[in-house]
Order: sequence, then structure tokens, then C-alpha cells
Amino acid sequence: MKKILVILLAATVVLAFAATAFADWAYDFEQYETPGTYPSTTLCKVVRTGSSTYDCNGPVPPVYYTNYASVAQWIHLHASSTRMDWQVLKPGNYFTDSVHLEFNSNGDVDIILAGFGNLVNAEGDEILKYYWLGLGFPPTDISNWYPAGTINADYLIPEDQNHEICYVTLWEKIHVVPCNSACEYWNTGTITFELKEQKDWVATW
Repeated sequence: MKKILVILLAATVVLAFAATAFADWAYDFEQYETPGTYPSTTLCKVVRTGSSTYDCNGPVPPVYYTNYASVAQWIHLHASSTRMDWQVLKPGNYFTDSVHLEFNSNGDVDIILAGFGNLVNAEGDEILKYYWLGLGFPPTDISNWYPAGTINADYLIPEDQNHEICYVTLWEKIHVVPCNSACEYWNTGTITFELKEQKDWVATW
């Protein structure tokens, strides 16, 4: 009798555990080589909930088992440079491609430019700057460029353009005049990539 009670007690514990939600890491099939050894991964988690117990003589109702996958948004991003130094010998109008952005994602991506302005020295004197953001080469007409400050905005790249590698280039032009003193000028801007379709549960990962 004692042996039967022990078995019943163990069964009760197992059923209670099955009814409680619990999370576990999934296994990485790319690393699965030997049956019985399961290489876990921190890139995929499974949460098991619910249980089903029947004690009857039939008919036995079906056990409904639901699979639900919530896929987080990801991004692969490469910026070709994070700083550029102009070394100017004489006044003039000069332009160059400053940074190449390569990225792809499985959702909409917002590129947010902020802080891109003129180059300023310690005394507040400025070197005027113009910007252009896009694919390929910038226009030859300066009226189609963005004066400093006006390029600071949000640029939405929809998902259907992100599945393959997307290439975006930021171009810069400086206008150096004779009265620009021989000294150092600088400006720092930020390029932020915002994942527009991210899942809330990622924040608690």
C-alpha cells in the first residue's frame, strides 16, 4: 500500500508541474550531431503551458495541441566608417561619400538622422555643409542637396526592400571660404536604426 501511495504522489507532482508554464532553451539543429546530446541555443526559447488529463472509459476526447511562433525583428548592419577628417589646403567646394550603410532586416526599418549640421570651430565660426542620402550618386544640382540641419529626419525603409542587403550612402559637401580661419572645425551627428516591428517580449529576454 505504501508503494502505491508513493507512485500516486509522484504522478500528482508531475501533473502539477505540467500544468505550470515554464520556459526552456530550444536546441540548435545545425550543431546536432549525436543523438542524446542536444546543443542548446540562446537564440530561441520555448514556453510550455497547459496540460490535459482524462480518467474515463471512453470515448476519449482529442487533445488539442497548439503551436505558436513569435518571431522577433532582427537587423544586420554595417557602417563603413564612423569618422571623417577633411584636410583642406585652400578654399573651395568639396564633396565626398562619407559613410556607406549596408543592412537587411525582416521588418520595416526607420533610419533617423539627427545632429548633422555645419562644421563649427571653438569661436563659433562655421564651414557650411550640405548633405545627400540615398542610393548611387548624388545630384549635380546643389538645390537638390540638404543644407545642414534639414537632412535631420526619419527615413522609413519598408520590409520588402530589406530582405536583401540594402545600400544607403550619406554624401557630404563643404563650402570653405577665404575667411574660414586656419583651425579645427567639427560636428557630430547620429544615425539611429529603429526596428519598427519589434516584439515586446524582446525587452525581457
